[in-house]
Amino acid sequence: GYIVLSKISLGGLIIFISGIIVNEILLMWQGVSAMSYNSIPFINEFLFSAALIMFTGLIILNVSQQRK
Repeated sequence: GYIVLSKISLGGLIIFISGIIVNEILLMWQGVSAMSYNSIPFINEFLFSAALIMFTGLIILNVSQQRK
């Protein structure tokens, strides 16, 4: 495979996938509330936090793949 699995890389992958799930839930919440013309306060900050979670997972995954 392309990804060498270790405890660190598996943790990074789990963090990344968790960020994707949180992001999709937030976007669904935003879309459902927009159908009734309601806005969610601080949704931009929540989505930014989800992006940071995904970025952190990718950084951990990338660092774990560096050959020594």
